[in-house]
Amino acid sequence: MSSAVLAVGLALLSALLFAAASAAQQSVAEDVPQERAQGLAFLRVLVTQPRWWAGVLGDGGGYLVQAAALSVGSLLLVAPLLVASLLFALPISAALTRRRLSGRTVLLASVLTAALAAFLVLGRPDEGLDSAPLRQWLIALVPAAVAACACVVWARLASGATRALLFGTAAGVCFGMSAPLTKAIVAVGADNLLALPLAWQTWALVVTGAGGFYLQQFAFQSGDISASLPALIVAEPLVAALCGSVVFNERLRVHGAQWALIAACVLVMITTTVGLARSQAASEARA
Repeated sequence: MSSAVLAVGLALLSALLFAAASAAQQSVAEDVPQERAQGLAFLRVLVTQPRWWAGVLGDGGGYLVQAAALSVGSLLLVAPLLVASLLFALPISAALTRRRLSGRTVLLASVLTAALAAFLVLGRPDEGLDSAPLRQWLIALVPAAVAACACVVWARLASGATRALLFGTAAGVCFGMSAPLTKAIVAVGADNLLALPLAWQTWALVVTGAGGFYLQQFAFQSGDISASLPALIVAEPLVAALCGSVVFNERLRVHGAQWALIAACVLVMITTTVGLARSQAASEARA
């Protein structure tokens, strides 16, 4: 079995685990009243729910499988495949919350998934490097961190589906930063496990991972999963792909007019994500 095929299989399994985890956590978080969804008090409510803990275990399993995928494949290969979690999560969430998915939601989710799949097929990402100097990391991570903070500030001023979309985007950016850090840590651990506690990437991963998880809970509390998860799923692979290009010198094997197709795929991703959030907002208005 080639490393690329193994990476694809592991990435899809990771997507399934993340989907089940997201659906479980969202079904609990959305029932928390807005007045209790503040700071640590919000987490204290969540930790009393067994279903939420099942979601946490799913996230942990998904992360470990993702790390295994990144050990044999590039960020530009693994990250886009995680979009499959959207198609897994929407029906799982609908079953848990006893809601029906609208035809529009299914159509938009399918188009979003197709766009990301096309991005992957057209781009044909290469492997790149396993390590990079700190300067390259800063070029990639600092703008991403600023973008995540801006989304959080905006989300605190918004409500409903818009709030869910913005918190989901911020969480996705954090998880997107976590992916290259994970790849770097896997490489460090392969050489010397004892070096992991001393590597700055380990502690940066703790910050981005915990931050993404925390923001994800606010996204789930703010609205239906069709408003928050698409934003998270688009932001994560895009940020991870950017980091893979800047930090590890991974490249898309694209030439000439193919760049127009890649740009079209990205535009479709953004458009369908906004469309899913608006579809949810319309559903909330009719409720």
